[in-house]
Amino acid sequence: MKKALYKNKTVLLYLIALILVSLPFRLYHFTYPLLDSFNFRQTQTATFALNFYKSGIDFFHTELDIFGIGPERYLLLEFPLYEALVAALYKIFFVNVVWGRIVSILAGFIGAFYLHQITYLVTANKKAALYAALFFLFVPLNMFYHRAFMIDPTIIAFLLAGSFYFLKYSITSSGRFFLLAVLFLSLGFLQKGLYGPFWLFPLSVYWLKNKSFRSLFRIDFIFLIAVPLFLLFLFQSYENRHNITYNHAFFTTGSPAHQEWNLGTLEDRFSLSLWQFRLKEILNGTMLKPGFILFIIGLLSVRTFDKYFFISAFLFSQILYFLILFRIQTQNYYQLVMIPSISILMSVGLVKVSALFRDRLSSAIIISLFFVFFIAKSWLNTLPSFYIDWNWYQTMTQIGTLLPENSYGIFATPGYDWNSAYSYYLGKKLLNVTVEDINQKEISLWQKEGYSFLIIYDENKSLTRLKELGIPDNLDLLADYPEIYHRNNIRIYRI
Repeated sequence: MKKALYKNKTVLLYLIALILVSLPFRLYHFTYPLLDSFNFRQTQTATFALNFYKSGIDFFHTELDIFGIGPERYLLLEFPLYEALVAALYKIFFVNVVWGRIVSILAGFIGAFYLHQITYLVTANKKAALYAALFFLFVPLNMFYHRAFMIDPTIIAFLLAGSFYFLKYSITSSGRFFLLAVLFLSLGFLQKGLYGPFWLFPLSVYWLKNKSFRSLFRIDFIFLIAVPLFLLFLFQSYENRHNITYNHAFFTTGSPAHQEWNLGTLEDRFSLSLWQFRLKEILNGTMLKPGFILFIIGLLSVRTFDKYFFISAFLFSQILYFLILFRIQTQNYYQLVMIPSISILMSVGLVKVSALFRDRLSSAIIISLFFVFFIAKSWLNTLPSFYIDWNWYQTMTQIGTLLPENSYGIFATPGYDWNSAYSYYLGKKLLNVTVEDINQKEISLWQKEGYSFLIIYDENKSLTRLKELGIPDNLDLLADYPEIYHRNNIRIYRI
């Protein structure tokens, strides 16, 4: 009876309180443009969603406007479930970036709920479960990315939900939990194949410890593991063929350049400066210094919990993920998937520290003050991520109004730069090229393909680059074309 009461009422009240406290932070800059931290990834995702809204949802073809109007505009990076959800909200209500943020916010709350459930399942400690959810919601990376226009919070919510139902099934053998585990793990695996497979290790360890070695060969266990992996394999195989077909061979699992982009090199792993940078990012983004102390305490004392093997295996799987996919950690949102395991250990550490205070009132006051301090510090760490270059935004939106409606253009940059922010805020389909690609033959070809204007972006850097390449006069031929804009270090010609 006590467990049922805890499950049905107390958990709900705790989590509602957490949502009410954390929601205002998620609503900061809620209606602002997608030009804060990692805007290239946010506008890329937003472009996929907007094209779904305009052209219809197609899970097997996603379009990027920075690749122009030819077949190269099709690029598949992940199973676009998040983008489809946002596009559906556009259809039901209206087009606005807030819908992408709402989906991420809800996914963050759902993830916190399932992390709470998992933590309680493996620790049988109400405080540890509550603290884990609280840390999960308030570490700096989640305070920012849980309101970003990105797929990662949704993926992590699916993985946490699938993991919880997997653990429940291993205990109860309930068919309902079995189906939910397969469903949510598959959705988590499909959307980003770099995350999910590492989670199979702690789940397998939990299964093995609860049952027997022979149970690893049972059809239900094999099905739980094989279905998400098989669906991931099928989609990844299709994605590889798709991207080769549309001239994006770089974005395939067989591409050596893409493998290096994800994994890095042996030299990377022996680079002291890289390690310092990565570890500082993890410290400041996923735990902070007070959280790190609790993390160490949790790591040293986790064996006092009955299901400590799952917590240890979970952390080990994320360390393995970090070491294998080392290069890609440069983009700090790839560290989001590590936060659940870190949050559990910080919560274990806090439980051990709070046990030092015999008086319940004193313990409650000290823990409350700690979280006030932790949240304030986390928010201060998060604030720089919200920076927006408003001059850039105003310039691009102004240019967008000057360009002819239903027109397409060439976007020349000093070095290849396929940032979707350019096309998204100009509101045009653009073909990105480098300034050295411009010549009369190419201009004639672009005209035939349907492009009617050419933008020289960051003119000063472009001219410097051409001098360095030994072709300083490369843009002189543009004098024969009408100039329609020349301000803010940008020139636009009608071609």
